[in-house]
Amino acid sequence: MTSSLDTTTRLGPLLLDTPLIAAAGTFGAVVDFVAVAALEAYGAAVAKSVSVEPWPGRPAPR
Repeated sequence: MTSSLDTTTRLGPLLLDTPLIAAAGTFGAVVDFVAVAALEAYGAAVAKSVSVEPWPGRPAPR
């Protein structure tokens, strides 16, 4: 099924096919996300942060 609706979205210098963005932490690991989601539905994915210094994070439960 194809849609005639243009969902192209400009976000600063980026041009996304769709405004739907998968947020870090919402879908867990990318491998898990790919197994259950239709990737073509998303315009972008936000990765978790990376640091050169150790960061313990918040204790469970969150």
